[in-house]
Amino acid sequence: MNGIILTITVDQIMWCVATFIAIGTAYKTYEYFKSKSPIQKMNIRVDSHDEMLKNDKKRLDKVESDVNVIIDRFKGYEESNNVSEYLTLKSLQALLRNAQTGNNMDQLEEVSDELNDYILKK
Repeated sequence: MNGIILTITVDQIMWCVATFIAIGTAYKTYEYFKSKSPIQKMNIRVDSHDEMLKNDKKRLDKVESDVNVIIDRFKGYEESNNVSEYLTLKSLQALLRNAQTGNNMDQLEEVSDELNDYILKK
């Protein structure tokens, strides 16, 4: 019987193991640098900014609902005799709108003038 005899030496086994280790290390290195790429960093920043925007939207929605509640409460006061309470609520509304938008200075000046007129007439 002339069969083929296959012999594997320790050196061949070591070369195979070293090749698998080298391929695994190269893959891990590639994955590491891929995760540290500028695009990946930008994606992480965009995701964190999206989360901050969602939180800000929730906060602004709450402030807006509070302002709407105050507006609903004093809509009828404009025609009533209780002018000082009406002006107080209107001032509070102007301050809340300024806190909500951050740039509502015209309404604040208008309410301030109205308050000054009321105080001077009284």
